[in-house]
Formats: sequence, C-alpha cells, structure tokens
Amino acid sequence: MTVNYSRVLFMLLMLFGAAACQKKQENKSQVANAMATTLVLADRSDVDNFNPVISSTVSGSTAISMIYPGITTGTFDTANGYLVYEPAIAKNWTISPDFKSITYNLRGDVKWTDGAPVTAHDFKFTYQLYGDPIIASARQEYVEDLVKRRDKNGKPTEEVDYDKAILAPNDTTLIFNFDKPVAKHLIEFHTALTPIPKHVWKDVKPSEFRASELNSNPTVSCGPFKFKEWKRQQEFTVVSNPAYNLPSPGKIPTVTMRVIPEYTTQLTQLKTGAIDVMEGIKPEDAIKIEKENPQIDIRTVKYRTYSYLMLSNIDCKAYQEGKQIKPHPLFGTKKTRLAIAMAIDREKILDGYYFGKYAELMTSPISPAFKWAFNSDIKPYPYDPKRAKELLAEDGWKVGSDGILERNGVKFSFTLMNSKGGTAGEYMAPIIQQSLKELGIECNIEVVEFNVFVKKAREHQLDASLNALGVGLEIDLASAFGSDLNKSYFNASGYINKRVDELNKLGQSKLTREEAAPYWKEFQQMFYDDVPFVPMFWSSRIVGYNKRVIGENPNILSVYNDLEKWTLSTMPVETAVK
Repeated sequence: MTVNYSRVLFMLLMLFGAAACQKKQENKSQVANAMATTLVLADRSDVDNFNPVISSTVSGSTAISMIYPGITTGTFDTANGYLVYEPAIAKNWTISPDFKSITYNLRGDVKWTDGAPVTAHDFKFTYQLYGDPIIASARQEYVEDLVKRRDKNGKPTEEVDYDKAILAPNDTTLIFNFDKPVAKHLIEFHTALTPIPKHVWKDVKPSEFRASELNSNPTVSCGPFKFKEWKRQQEFTVVSNPAYNLPSPGKIPTVTMRVIPEYTTQLTQLKTGAIDVMEGIKPEDAIKIEKENPQIDIRTVKYRTYSYLMLSNIDCKAYQEGKQIKPHPLFGTKKTRLAIAMAIDREKILDGYYFGKYAELMTSPISPAFKWAFNSDIKPYPYDPKRAKELLAEDGWKVGSDGILERNGVKFSFTLMNSKGGTAGEYMAPIIQQSLKELGIECNIEVVEFNVFVKKAREHQLDASLNALGVGLEIDLASAFGSDLNKSYFNASGYINKRVDELNKLGQSKLTREEAAPYWKEFQQMFYDDVPFVPMFWSSRIVGYNKRVIGENPNILSVYNDLEKWTLSTMPVETAVK
C-alpha cells in the first residue's frame, strides 16, 4: 500500500492547528473569566508589610485597609470640611462630659478569618504595641495623651499607664482615658487605630515584632477582603472575605495590586485594559485620555497634596557641622523670600502644566478642604517682578560686576534640587530659574534620585528644592512646622517660630473646631507674613478608571474609597482580551 505522506502531514498539521486554536480559545476564555472577576490596581512601589502597627507607606496602608477592620469608619463632610465618624466594629460610643474619656460599645458578631471574635482585648493589646518604644511605630504619637504613670511624688511621667489608660472590662466594652481634656474629633481620631488579633500576636516579643513572618503573611485578618499571596516587588492579591459583616464582603472576588514603577508602563497598561485603575496621571496625559480613550474615566481628588519651593531658612553648613541654628546666608530673611515668591509667575505654570484645571494657587499649608479652619481672606502672593527687585535692594542685595546680586561678599547663587521623576518640578524649575535670572539671581538646577533627595531634605542639606507634601485629615502642624527640627520630620525649610508651636498646641487643645479655628487662621496669616517657603499649588490627584469598574467614589479620603462596594461590568472585557 502506498502511503501519501503529504496528505498525512497535511492532516496532522490540521489536527495540530485545530488543537492549538482550541487551546488559544480556552486561554482566551480563561483570561476573560479572570478579568471578569478580578480588579487590577497598580502602584509604583511595593508594600513594606501588612501590619498596621509598623507599616509606614501609602501602598502598605492601601493593602491594610482591605484586610483589617476599623473601630469606626470615616466619611468627609465636604460642606463643612471635616471627618465624620460612623459605626463599624463599634455600635456606638460616648465621650465623658470632661472630654477625658471615651467608651466604645462593640459589636459581638465580628470575627477574625480564623473564626475567633474581634474583642476589646484586641484593641487594648494593639494600642500597647503602637506605643511600645522598642517596636517604634510611626503612630506612637496617638497614645501620647493617654493616662501616664506617676512617679513617687505623684507627677506624670512620659510612660503610658495602660492598666488605667485603656480598659477592656469585657469583650465588647473598650474605654480610653486621657490625662487631660481632648477635643471630640481628636478623641475619635486618635482612638481609631487599626487592631491586630491578640491571640495570633501575643507570643511575639517586641524585639522580634518587626522581623515576624506574620508581617508578610497575615493569615488571620478581618476586612472585606482577606490576604491570598504576596509576590515581592511584583504584586499582592486579596480575595473577598465571605465572613465579613461590616456590612458585607467585598463584591469583587479578587483584587490584585501590581507593582509597576515605570509611569509610562502603567499608563500603557491602563489604556490597554491590563490594569483597571491608575492614580498620579500627568495633566497632559489626562487631557489626551479624555480625547482618545473613551473606555477610561478621568477623575480628580483635590486638596490633599501641595507643592512648594523650599528655601532653607537656616544655614545648612552650620547645621551640618554642629546643629547650629543660624540664618541662611541667602534665604535667611523673609524680605528676600517674599521677593522670590513675587518673582515667579505661578499663573503661567498653572496654565502651562496644569492646563488651568488640575491645580489651584496655594496660600498656606492649611487645606482649603478644611472650610471651618481655612482663612479665605488671604490671597496668593502677586506676580510682581518690579516689587521683587525693590525688596531685594531693601534687603541689601546689590548687582555685582558680573550681573549677579551680592551682599556682604556673598553672591546670590544657589542650586535648586529636584527629585528624578518629579515631572511637575521638571516643568517648574526652568521657569523659576529664568524668573530669578531676571532679578540677578543665579539658580542652577540639579536632579537626584528620589531616595537621595528625601535624605538630603530631611537632614537639612539642601539650600533650595522643589517639594510636595500630603496633608492629614486632622490639622497638626508639628511634623512640618515644629521648631524642634529633630522631631519635625517634614520641616525641610528649618522654619522656627515658637508662636507656631503655641498655636498648634492651642488649636489641638480646644474642645470644638469653632474654638480651634481662630488659632489655625492666625497661623495662616503668620505663614503669609513670614514666607517660610514659597507656596505653589494645591495639585489634584488625577485618577483613571476603566469604565468596567462600577461604583468608584474617589474623594479626599482615598481614590479606593468604598472599594468593597465596587463591582465589575463585563462589557469592556471582550475588547480588552482581543
């Protein structure tokens, strides 16, 4: 019998082709099914860990909010500009008439993922961890106002007396006691730290706490989602927690957060549907997306981040040599700092970089979102180069033989530092440079890696830099304007004003916002007069959402606000898979 090898080969190829086609269709179907049940988010950096006690990154906070519960939940009253606390694990709570105690009545039906109940004892246990100096939580300050131990003379020490400060008489009653009256909103704020399960962590020593494997594998949690896996520097994944009842499990079965450091890669994946949400979109790209990508919704969040031109108030060299506080030879006077503020055409930057819609001119570091505390009478520094020159002359600056200003033998020449990847700074720096050149000031631009930039700024090694800073949801000036530079982590300018310290204490000591508001408004006027740095913009956080995401509600709290309520539409999936 003669075999027709060509025909056999043809038939085999057809069979292989059909099998391959079927396999391709199966893979395509699997991808479509996965997309239909999986929300894919993206972050430029990985989580540091999944433990609310020691996590100190934004990406870590995002992950923790998915898998851990809160004693209360917060919403933001946009009409008045403040947080409002609503029941979660706590059914209700009462604050004592003297504002020195708060009592929470907890639900008894909330459980950890291993079935153990969430109790008042978990909260007391966790707060002791937050306050433990060995663990050194970034949130230690939240326990500072709790009842302190007394010395032999009856005077309070710096150590919290947890036996008296936090009481858990039974599983569903939790009491916090304070040394002095605390404002209602601050009592609620400071007693809302996230708990971890005592029965899981009780045998971990404080000295071993940060090294525990539980930080990277939180098998017991209690949130709308529960931890599934973490691939370091790649992604972490959570899945809906069917036992969650505050009020219900996450509606999306699976949520994955991918680590994508490169901005352009993130943007490409948003456009192709590989990821569903991207935050931190550049204004120019947002404009293009709105025109060219109908499958993406562009949303903005205002008043959480501001940019500023940092001008060191103190002599950086003297500070480095012996922590000496001396006026900076260039920027040590407020008249010179005001001249620089008036020399910069911020409206030009607003229109050129932000397209006039993704930022607002800034007057002070108190967010306009806090309407009850915001001083709307203060207006932005005007753009007035002529007056800027007059101010410099009044401050003793004269034009040297080379055209550069000088005073007491010191040339007005400095380096303006910007971090790599700071696109707004890249746009602003040349404009600032040219504006100052017209005044006779030599401004050189240098770009360094972000980590190097942050280290130099915190150690007061920079004469000038372009910075951005986020604000918390309760006003506290200590970290950015406190006079103790060892504790004021974000006071890069080295601004020292004892009255600001007093205003911060007075504002926080008042029991109502109405009583506190005058102190915050006084600070804003003082900031305007002193010009600790040049305020630039309140920049909007620009977020892109694939339209298959239903229920997104970005606001001042989070771009992932109410994530557990989101759902996915399957409509765009086929397009994304093709």
